[in-house]
Amino acid sequence: MALDHEDQWDGIRQDTDKSDSQHAADSAEDASVHSTSAHQDPFDIADLIDGMDDIAAMQSAQFVTDTPFVNDDSSAGSDNTDTSSTGDVVSPDNGTVDARQLSPALPQDFGSPQPERESTMEPAAEERERETAAAEETEKTPAAEEPQGAESKEDQTAEDSTPANLSLARRLWKRPVCHTWWHKVLWELVHVAVFAGLVLYSLWILQSSVYPDDPKTRDPQQNSGALFLHTLFNHDITVQAAENGWSVFSSIPQGIAWLNALLLAAFFVFLIVAINRFWIAAWLFLTISTVYSIANSIKVEERNSIIIPSDLNFLSSGAGGKLLSFIPDSFQSLIGSTIRQLVLLVVLMIVLNHFDCRRSFISPTKHRRIAAAVRVALCCVYVLGTVWFASSMLVTGTVGQKIDARFNDQPALYDSRTDAQVNGVVVAFTHLLDNKVMDEPANYSRQTMEDLASRYAAQADAINATRTENMTDSTVIMILSESFTDPTRVPGTQWNEDPVPYLHQLQQQTTSGLMLSSGYGGGTANLEYMSLTGMALPNFSAGLSTPYQQLVPKEKWTPSFNQLWQQGDSIGIHPYYSTLYGRKIVYKKFGFRSLRTLDNPDDPFTTMLNTIDRNPYVSDAATYNSVMAELQDHQSPEFINVMTMQNHLPYTDWYDNNQFHVTDAATGEDFPEDEESAANTYAKGLNYTDQALQNFLAQLDQLDRPVTVIWYGDHYPSAFATANSDPANALALHETDYFIWSNAASASAGVKLSDEDAAYSSSNFFMAQAAEHMNAKVSPYLAFLTRMHQQIAAMGLQIDATSTSGAEYLDAQGNPIDEADLTDEQRQLLDDYKLVQYDVTAGKGYLRNTGFMDVPASDENGV
Repeated sequence: MALDHEDQWDGIRQDTDKSDSQHAADSAEDASVHSTSAHQDPFDIADLIDGMDDIAAMQSAQFVTDTPFVNDDSSAGSDNTDTSSTGDVVSPDNGTVDARQLSPALPQDFGSPQPERESTMEPAAEERERETAAAEETEKTPAAEEPQGAESKEDQTAEDSTPANLSLARRLWKRPVCHTWWHKVLWELVHVAVFAGLVLYSLWILQSSVYPDDPKTRDPQQNSGALFLHTLFNHDITVQAAENGWSVFSSIPQGIAWLNALLLAAFFVFLIVAINRFWIAAWLFLTISTVYSIANSIKVEERNSIIIPSDLNFLSSGAGGKLLSFIPDSFQSLIGSTIRQLVLLVVLMIVLNHFDCRRSFISPTKHRRIAAAVRVALCCVYVLGTVWFASSMLVTGTVGQKIDARFNDQPALYDSRTDAQVNGVVVAFTHLLDNKVMDEPANYSRQTMEDLASRYAAQADAINATRTENMTDSTVIMILSESFTDPTRVPGTQWNEDPVPYLHQLQQQTTSGLMLSSGYGGGTANLEYMSLTGMALPNFSAGLSTPYQQLVPKEKWTPSFNQLWQQGDSIGIHPYYSTLYGRKIVYKKFGFRSLRTLDNPDDPFTTMLNTIDRNPYVSDAATYNSVMAELQDHQSPEFINVMTMQNHLPYTDWYDNNQFHVTDAATGEDFPEDEESAANTYAKGLNYTDQALQNFLAQLDQLDRPVTVIWYGDHYPSAFATANSDPANALALHETDYFIWSNAASASAGVKLSDEDAAYSSSNFFMAQAAEHMNAKVSPYLAFLTRMHQQIAAMGLQIDATSTSGAEYLDAQGNPIDEADLTDEQRQLLDDYKLVQYDVTAGKGYLRNTGFMDVPASDENGV
């Protein structure tokens, strides 16, 4: 059907105006197709629909951009358009339309001669326009007709091929669309298979991290077939997996294994919903599992415990970077290999995410607000459900506990590693998510606490009637010697030379003994907390494993022994960084005047600190020198708490001229190379400490004012893997050395308490023992601790599985006390201990105004 010339152009204008927005949004792929189609005949319209009213066809067609048309009135009897370099289409009334807005979908009679339309322009203006157009045509024609040489033709060929190559790449990278139902089903099956595989794989690597590892499996060259070398940490688990069809449940009961799998799967679903991208969530899930497994293996080897929720506080406290310096060299190759493989997984997941036609878990295409609300609701359900389950799974009679029991969960909260081996890593981690401080004692009330305060006030009066000194008239220095223990007591070892001869001599002359430590290879802050507060770690709930980070920052009342001295007369010295264990916050809460650390390089304190050979930590000699400088600056009695760093792990052949050598006591043979090197390095460090200690006490003896030193090693190092592998050595590897010593200016110089009072202790009893050593008067609280120590010499977290109380108790001879064998007085004292500790840390603070924590003040005569 032929169209009127003027109506035809009006239709073109209307249709092109309607399609402007669609054309502007065309893809790069369309542009490449246009460029290649520019050489085709734009008027091949055999298959085009008739008329300009079909806009849909016009929008979907390809557009011509390289062959524009202009009006040429000089060609009589020809089409009303002509080619021009302007790239515009000029209408008969001199209106201009961009050729890229036009479609070849034109009426069949569009190119036929049209009746000449009367021009509306003035003759002179029309003539000038024709002359200008003719001049432009003359200037451009030679350039268009200029012949090209061979070189220019090759360039043109390469240029023409580039869009085609780009087009192929774009088509290969083009994101697919699920056109049919079976596309969607196929991808859903892939999602389900990957989901199940990653959950089972994560269970496997997590569970393998809590078993003794084979150092050979850390060599990437020996285990190139593993996706993550960490999966081969435990040779026995690997063999079991191969023999039992790669069963990830071979090391834990089947019921509890399913609970581990369900908890992991729920976490995976949470990530998918929160991110709304399956493959990105899968990468993140696998990364978290892998990083946790490696960190878990390091902690299990170094400290015999797993990564627990409170350990994550290191990241929020800003100490995460400092922890990297504690990673043993034996794990470096494993970590490097894992990082490289995680990077490769990033690329793989990006590709899979791109080609997955179902990219969103919950599609937001139609109702975005509803989809977002559903995702937020599902995430909240997961978080609230996890909190509910974690807080109720260990509470008898609750729904959570009944569900937990159906899966055969058998909590072993006394030891996180044992708990993980018995119940699985995920369940063991969940056990400790609840940060409840401790259970409220059944008889807790104001009246109960006032009666308790009165009872121990009377005992304090009885003790004070026989004592003549005041503790706060002396300077008391409490020194936590990092990882110090007598290496000659390590089971199964024999040394060519005694590394600590001065300590052995000193132990014969002053109050000394063995301290029961709740840690192995770590746990410094917990021993420090017990020594400063007198609180006992086993009285807390199992989930509260690090009071410095989980408890002290939130406490309203934080009584500590440094507060016995006048305000401002206590200081902390730690030659490391205050962010570790959150000490900066803790010492401020405890009321210390200051905590001197390495945080401020301009502090004169740091200028006196140095290291020995290749040891990266400040030497004990330098630390003791800083204490002497403090004593020179502060002449009045004060309390100084010192935490050293020289003997901190790892022990990597730091010292020159190391004369110490350890051998197997039973066979006389050397230990494995890594263990031998670590043990010898550790022994040399202890020898330096022994020398520094002798010099330090000699300087204190020269002072003309009383000074008492409470000195103890916080825990065993992780340098004795062979001894640690034998469960029979568990108790021995949790006993470190301590002593209480007074200088010549003190009334208690040369005092040595009997073995009945001092042979065994724990850090919560140190201040009560120091008062006894100094013949100093006590507060009702110290009177209680004195009596508690007389009945139970030492207490700490449970070390072996023979007890069900979660605590380890020792008598005066160092023998474990079974809970069933406790006397009535011991039970009463333990109940009172829990009442006091609950009131201070989680209760209403009824003791605060009773004088329970106060020592008698000196009168005018100093008595």
